[in-house]
Amino acid sequence: MVWHASVRVPPATIAGTAGAGDALASGILLGLHEGWAMSGALELGVCAAAASLRSPTCSDALESAEACLAAGRAWGFHGPTVGL
Repeated sequence: MVWHASVRVPPATIAGTAGAGDALASGILLGLHEGWAMSGALELGVCAAAASLRSPTCSDALESAEACLAAGRAWGFHGPTVGL
């Protein structure tokens, strides 16, 4: 089991939360589909969810997986990834 911290999204960046859970699930599923380790899939999921917060709509703020990861890594995380 792996736990991944959430992204430190700057409050001024948040425009809405619609679709964030779907973005989380989609990122995790894409990572697993691509054969990534669970820790990498979770990182993509939390980064996609964080990226989705930049728009009040469900999907307008989402870009490529690479762009979501870059945004999440630039903002940083609330803690480490932990294997349980």
